[in-house]
Amino acid sequence: MSESRKRNLKSLVLAASLSGLVAAPVWAADPVSIASDLVLMRPAGIAATAIGTGVFIASLPVTYATGVHRTAAEELVVKPYRFTVERPLGQ
Repeated sequence: MSESRKRNLKSLVLAASLSGLVAAPVWAADPVSIASDLVLMRPAGIAATAIGTGVFIASLPVTYATGVHRTAAEELVVKPYRFTVERPLGQ
């Protein structure tokens, strides 16, 4: 793996960690669930948000024409974002 890819990966993990720490109180969960949330679930949430945003943009002509674009936005973008950023750490 190249040095720039390693740096980018470290930056992504750091950003995910910081977003989890800033977004929610940590006193409600045990250390194991906090660690697994920080290492596994938050990065997965970032990936789901990015993929959902891409799918939403690709499907926008169809969803807008049929009038379900708000529902599609909620399911593909807003819910993964809230799972990643607004959910209490460790839950």
